[in-house]
This record gives sequence, C-alpha cells and structure tokens, in this order.
Amino acid sequence: MTIRRHRLMAAALVAAAWLFGLLSFVRADGHFEATLPRRRPEPAGPHNLSAWDMGPTVRASSFYYHWARLIEALYGLERAQ
Repeated sequence: MTIRRHRLMAAALVAAAWLFGLLSFVRADGHFEATLPRRRPEPAGPHNLSAWDMGPTVRASSFYYHWARLIEALYGLERAQ
C-alpha cells in the first residue's frame, strides 16, 4: 500500500507542477519590451527617433494591442501623420 501511495503522491505532484506551468503560461502578458540605454542627448532639431543611441524602447508581441488600435480597426480611422 505504501508504494501505491507514493506513486499517487508523485503523480499528484507532477499534475500540480504541470497545472502551475499551464496557468502561468495562460496568464502571461505575452510581450517583450526592452529600452536601450541613451548614449547621447536629443538634438534640438529634427532627428531619428529610433536611432539606437537615442535610447528607444523596442516592443515585440504576437497579440498585444492597445484599445485605441481596436477602435481604429473597427471604425477605419487612420492616425494623423
């Protein structure tokens, strides 16, 4: 009976660890964001906002959308350029 009990406890621990991993994956935000270090000050005139030495923030995501993008998509609005 003790061997069966140990196997049952081991199976329960494995199931609990698997469920914890599954819930962590489902709850994850799903995006990557990194801000590069600023190596020089911003110039006064027009300049490239995405230059690597200006300290841009890079964001990558497969499904992250801001609510304003949803409204733009629903109503066919375009951003003012």
